[in-house]
Amino acid sequence: MLRQFATRLLYTLPVLWLVVSVVFLLIHMVPGDPIQQMLGEGAASADIEAARHAYGLDIPLDRQYVNYWKGVLHGDLGRSLRLNQEVVQVIARAYPATMTLTFAALLVAVALSIPAGVRSALRRNRWDDRLLSFVSLLGLSFPNFALGPILILFFSIHLGLLPVSGAGTWKYLVLPSITLGGALAAILTRMVRTSMLEELGQDYVRTARAKGLPERQVIYGHALRNALIPIVTVLGLQFGALLAGAIAHRLGAPFTVALGGATCIAGSLAFGSKWPALRGEARQLILAQGMSSGEPPEEMTGQVDALSSRKPAAG
Repeated sequence: MLRQFATRLLYTLPVLWLVVSVVFLLIHMVPGDPIQQMLGEGAASADIEAARHAYGLDIPLDRQYVNYWKGVLHGDLGRSLRLNQEVVQVIARAYPATMTLTFAALLVAVALSIPAGVRSALRRNRWDDRLLSFVSLLGLSFPNFALGPILILFFSIHLGLLPVSGAGTWKYLVLPSITLGGALAAILTRMVRTSMLEELGQDYVRTARAKGLPERQVIYGHALRNALIPIVTVLGLQFGALLAGAIAHRLGAPFTVALGGATCIAGSLAFGSKWPALRGEARQLILAQGMSSGEPPEEMTGQVDALSSRKPAAG
């Protein structure tokens, strides 16, 4: 496991360097002066020059690039121009909320997809199978940035049941987790259905039924265990995508901004001229995506393999 983790980390490093370098250059190509925005239009020239010198923006771009990577290697991502705080502290302070939202979205996706996929496979080509297939197709076609405002309008504004933004109790997680986990639930539902149909046609399922095992034990005790192997694979790959979608909560962005994930937070940071924070967020996004790419974690698939290997013996 450690070897696999180290291999993925090595594969991530070139991508991390390339993306951070591109983000670094693109940020400096954005029109506008972040120091001018921070101090205001009426700031004196001496104050502007002093602030630019304090943040290291008065030196050539190539030296800024070298100094930035020196800071990264020492764990220093710089200071946010707007918040006037260390970027590492800003990210670390909100990281628990990011992880909580990510796991909540995964829980919503699994809780919706597995029962729906199993039901759809058992009722193949019947009305409930067609209904679930239509709902999953709708979930795949409906983007998160459109689903989020609809949920806000209905559950928060019209009914007043759930808060729009913030953190604290479980109520603050309901709308974001449904928004982030809905599309994944649609994907997993179709995958569970396909995998279950394949497993239900295997010889060991017919053997279990011939031995007189209860149908519930055949479905959930044997067929579903084998069907979960590709599902665990997809969950491992999608974890990074969900983490990138939830990463907006690290800087306290409202729910409406969090719906857009990395794109919205990058835009908000760019318009706010929070250059160091934006570069730090880019690094976190690449690490999240890179560490979740490739094969699924061995311990997860190993547990599923161990469970699925317990098939009924013939005879």
